[in-house]
Amino acid sequence: MQDQYAFVSEYGNYDFDFTKEGVSTHFIVTAIIVDGNKLEGVRGQVESIRQKYFPTGEISSIKVSEDDEQRLLILKSLASVDFHIFSMVVDKKKLNLEGGLGYKRSFHKYLNGRVHDELYTTFSNLKLVARQHESKEFMEGFVAYVNKKHIPNLFSQAEFGFVDSKDELLIQVADFIGATLAKHFEEKTLSAKEKTSSSSYEDFWGLISNKIIGLREWPNQFQDFMADIKTQGIFNDIIARQSVALALQYISSNEGSMAPFVRDQANFLRFLLLNLRIEPNKYVSTMEIIKNLSKLRGRSLTPYYLRSRIVGKLRDEGLLIASSDKGYKLPVSEADLFDFVNHSNLIVQPMLLRLEKCRNQILLATKNGLDILDRPEYERLGRFFREE
Repeated sequence: MQDQYAFVSEYGNYDFDFTKEGVSTHFIVTAIIVDGNKLEGVRGQVESIRQKYFPTGEISSIKVSEDDEQRLLILKSLASVDFHIFSMVVDKKKLNLEGGLGYKRSFHKYLNGRVHDELYTTFSNLKLVARQHESKEFMEGFVAYVNKKHIPNLFSQAEFGFVDSKDELLIQVADFIGATLAKHFEEKTLSAKEKTSSSSYEDFWGLISNKIIGLREWPNQFQDFMADIKTQGIFNDIIARQSVALALQYISSNEGSMAPFVRDQANFLRFLLLNLRIEPNKYVSTMEIIKNLSKLRGRSLTPYYLRSRIVGKLRDEGLLIASSDKGYKLPVSEADLFDFVNHSNLIVQPMLLRLEKCRNQILLATKNGLDILDRPEYERLGRFFREE
């Protein structure tokens, strides 16, 4: 199995006194994931980017600060490099501190478990490199947690290392991406455009979205999705609430499942939810979805598998998934639902017409002696043709 390297950095801090200077509202763990056989080539590309934009030092979000145009140029260059992004975003304001998470040790232990479950159920052969700095309690706890959970064998192994960020370019990239994500989540680090008029985060997102194989928000709250969706485009409250609630419920109900197709279904819904919050009226293409799910699965999936084992099975469960020739999305408007009806109509109507012609030909040839739909299993289909 192909080794994967994860270069991990954390953004934010533990403190919950948000009135104090420097206290973050979010804690973000970001991993840059690279295939082992591509590692040196990726490092070479990133070094060229560093020399271009940061000739005298490290790749640093702080150096870019609120210069959105410069950040966009750097992200555009990074978009051509072959790595992927996994990130977990914790909204500290929404944590139940009375439940024990108000203690630093409990907070780190719980987050260790969630990051572990997300990374190591996806990438079993993971070599992890973390940023070494003065306050690395979370990462040290994470290493201890994984060592406790894992018994290395031929199929699953974990290796760790701590490095200074100045010695590892991909830790610098993790820092930069984590800080860029904070431009959306962290109230105190809004981009320059966000502080004035329209947000530039959509521009940032457009450059890195196809690299994100996982962005987990916790607590994952229904109202957050609704608040983001309502601000953009055509919107029907009832349809949006139902489609988002069903998706979140399915993910929650199947948390921790090891069945491959169930994990694929949950990851598919997560990907649609993620895109929904950024561009609620946009469809996600089949190829983009397959690329994302294939990376998470560790093998190539097919469009047929997506349609039959993921989308079809979720619709059988009653989930609302709109589709068109542009791809898939969670519906938030009547237009989305009619897209699905129209798309289905283009497939169903010709099939029914062919079946009707076949049935009529056999009825004619047998003088109504044989009706190919006159069987118990075809009762509903037969009623459709017999109704006038």
